[in-house]
Amino acid sequence: MCTTESVASAFGIAPNNTPTALSCLGNTVFSKVGAQTLLDGLGVIPGEGNALAAVQLTAGIVSGGIAASNQDATGAGLSLGGLIPTAASNSGVRLVVKGFSVIPLLGNAVSLVATANDVFGENGAVSTFKNCINGTHP
Repeated sequence: MCTTESVASAFGIAPNNTPTALSCLGNTVFSKVGAQTLLDGLGVIPGEGNALAAVQLTAGIVSGGIAASNQDATGAGLSLGGLIPTAASNSGVRLVVKGFSVIPLLGNAVSLVATANDVFGENGAVSTFKNCINGTHP
């Protein structure tokens, strides 16, 4: 039987007013950390072209701004650092090693590190989720 209390519990309001895993997941995904992770993740998408570069540059700038507003120098540096290879690649700069274009992959690699930092870093998504579950917020 489905009661109001069990429905509320499933969506984040436990009978004892403690957060549930689902509510904490939602809080994490729809927070600045969630947005920053998504934006940095866009830089991991391989490929070249004006549209993809425009999306990745915009995402990197916004993600860097979010990190800076959170006083996260590592996150800001990684987010903005990923812009350099993207901009260089799209402006025609090429670094070819044994017939293989390196610059686009360098940007993807920096974005991958930035995304990992967003997830596992000191104030990342995992930490945000754990703080919510424990009822502590930095």
